[in-house]
Amino acid sequence: MKLSIIIVSYNVKHYLHQCIDSLLKAVKDIDAEICVIDNHSKDGTVDSLKSYGKNIKIIASPHNNGFAKANNIAIRPVSYTHLRAHETGAYL
Repeated sequence: MKLSIIIVSYNVKHYLHQCIDSLLKAVKDIDAEICVIDNHSKDGTVDSLKSYGKNIKIIASPHNNGFAKANNIAIRPVSYTHLRAHETGAYL
């Protein structure tokens, strides 16, 4: 399966890391990508995501787009045929 997972974040750095760690474990045996779009967080979220290296794609928005628009922005650069919009507070 070719799966793209989109996560929208805004000032939820701690929860976002828990979410990403959970997702990375869940998709380790499938063809998947994780894309995080950050809605201009002020808590250092974008810098903290760099620790994941190439395991995730990061889109740093210059302003808060809201949840729906952020998902639409993140859909453009993902490359797989199946799509999952994932809430920051949800763990697998």
